[in-house]
Amino acid sequence: VIAPGFLVLALANAAFPLAHAYEHVVAVMVTAALGSSLLGSAPTAAVANAVSPDKRATALAQLRTAGDLGMLAGSATLGLVSSVWGYDAAFALASASLFSSAVAFTAAEQIGPRPIIRQSSSSSPPNHATSSNENSGKQQECHHPPSPPGAPAAHKKEK
Repeated sequence: VIAPGFLVLALANAAFPLAHAYEHVVAVMVTAALGSSLLGSAPTAAVANAVSPDKRATALAQLRTAGDLGMLAGSATLGLVSSVWGYDAAFALASASLFSSAVAFTAAEQIGPRPIIRQSSSSSPPNHATSSNENSGKQQECHHPPSPPGAPAAHKKEK
């Protein structure tokens, strides 16, 4: 949904200069909101799936930082473009940038599959208890948060 999100936002930005009636502006805003919603969580999920669990926090922080820096740079650039060449030029540049992002993302997807790294089923996540299933003999993960230091363990085997 990442490339389609870029394309929908590109379409909305291309349509902004053409929207002169209230109804058209509302339609463009709804289109922009749809594109933004497509891009809301998909990049975060893609990054989370592409890195190992021990590097996930750093990767997500880098994604957020890149997004924040892009927002700053894009706003400053489009502000400068609009003050020199007008709003139509700023919307055209934003649309072209979003369209090229969709093309680049699609090309990257076609080059090769993204690695999806998951923790093996034979090991438990850090700080999580495991319990054996008497019916199957397999280990099952408990999805309870770890107990604070000094507190009794969340799970104890009963004898």
